Amino acid sequence: MDDISGMGGSAAAVLSQIQQQRRAESMDKTLKRKDDTAHRTALVTGASGGIGRAICASLEAKGIKVCKTSTSVEDGILADLRYDIYHLCHAVLREIGTPDIIINSAGSLPRESIIKTTDEEIHDAFAVNVFSVMRICRFFLSNMMERRSGYIINIGSSSCYAAAANRSLYAATKHALLGFTRALDAEVWKYGIRVHIISPESVNTSMHIDTPTYDRETLILPQELADAVMYLLKAEGPGIVTELKINRLGGR
Repeated sequence: MDDISGMGGSAAAVLSQIQQQRRAESMDKTLKRKDDTAHRTALVTGASGGIGRAICASLEAKGIKVCKTSTSVEDGILADLRYDIYHLCHAVLREIGTPDIIINSAGSLPRESIIKTTDEEIHDAFAVNVFSVMRICRFFLSNMMERRSGYIINIGSSSCYAAAANRSLYAATKHALLGFTRALDAEVWKYGIRVHIISPESVNTSMHIDTPTYDRETLILPQELADAVMYLLKAEGPGIVTELKINRLGGR
């Protein structure tokens, strides 16, 4: 193998210049991709909730066309994620095609002892918090894999990693969501699809209005989750933040 240092300063200088030019071209392409958001599209479930609204607003502020869905959204697709996945996915296709970004923000928070939990409540919690995510991803993944790009961001919870009394059903669904996110990332990263989960502690939304034990001043703001989403969407290098935890100041 040739010793570059022995070829004189001119050869080393030329090699250095070529390497710098290649790095500059690579950086330029990356910056262009990051700035070119006007053509991008996103599907956001749970768009009428506090977290979903904040995420939609942040995406739209960057020129991203957002297809919104919830059980009460005014300017999007009405869908009950327990039953309407087929209808929802085809409506999304008609509106924006296969989205560049999928954000699964919808969720339910059952708060009963497992002894008092009915079969219907178990079904509904898993249908919204887990099965809807899996079915939406399954529907769009083939096109995303063929395109070799895309982002999937699931909104989890601190209950992905811990649990509390009267939260056994909720914790079970969030643990399942975390496991699905990890497995999906392992399955599709080679196709250029980046899969993430954001797991916050208690967020200042209507879900926690009737929780008097919380100091509301320490609750996480919905905008903080939206900011986390936008941070993840900027990343395109070989490093990836698959799991992002957001804790409240002062802990639980």
